[in-house]
Amino acid sequence: MGSASTGSSVTYTYCNVTVAYTHTGKGAKVVLLQVLPQPSDFKNRFYVADRGGFSLSSFIKGGLAYGAAGGATDAGYGVFSNSYDEVSLYGSRSINWDAAYMFGYQALGEMTELLDLDNLSDLDNLTYDILSSGGKLLHYHGESDLSIPAASSVHYWQSVQSIMYGNLTDDAAPGPYLQGNMDIMTIWVENGVKLARPNATVSSGSFAGETQMLRQWPTRPLRQGNSSSFDCVTDEASIDNWTYAFPDFKLPVY
Repeated sequence: MGSASTGSSVTYTYCNVTVAYTHTGKGAKVVLLQVLPQPSDFKNRFYVADRGGFSLSSFIKGGLAYGAAGGATDAGYGVFSNSYDEVSLYGSRSINWDAAYMFGYQALGEMTELLDLDNLSDLDNLTYDILSSGGKLLHYHGESDLSIPAASSVHYWQSVQSIMYGNLTDDAAPGPYLQGNMDIMTIWVENGVKLARPNATVSSGSFAGETQMLRQWPTRPLRQGNSSSFDCVTDEASIDNWTYAFPDFKLPVY
């Protein structure tokens, strides 16, 4: 048992749980950290924080403010002290595929038990599993990102849409930081209300603190004159400029 403050004056009561497991035939031990709010505060939610670059998060208490259990995984390669790029190669310079899979999708999938990933031989019925379980993804990527081009997120969105969802369409929203993204997801997942243009907060610069409305891909921002506001328009030439293929690869590239 413990208590913690998550950045405000409110104190939360919770339990810490640590679980360790191994994969059959593998030597690495995977450690899971879980935090469980007291039953009277629990709202049947699960919260996983994010980090940048090649790091997975070790912060597990962020969901307490939302009545959510929280979790983090060390992915079997010591995420809590190593980033993926530090363990991506063995001493022989060969690729550490176990770490690659765990970093890419497997560790978080095992922690949330959404899918039986070990028995996933193909993509048949995968779309049905995700949709029927109420799964939703709010994906945003700023076009001023200096380290990872926003076009990579566009390609990911296009690949998921075409391969997993066929003709089904949904929204992605590149733009400023979504300060209230947990509230946005709660409204969407639990109340079924999908915001047409989510709010985002500018974190620094001359417009710090200003709330701006995000546009949704594939629309593009069109400004008139020196106006600070913009219209969301469809521009095929611009969209085509963001679309590219990898013909040398015979498998889907996300």
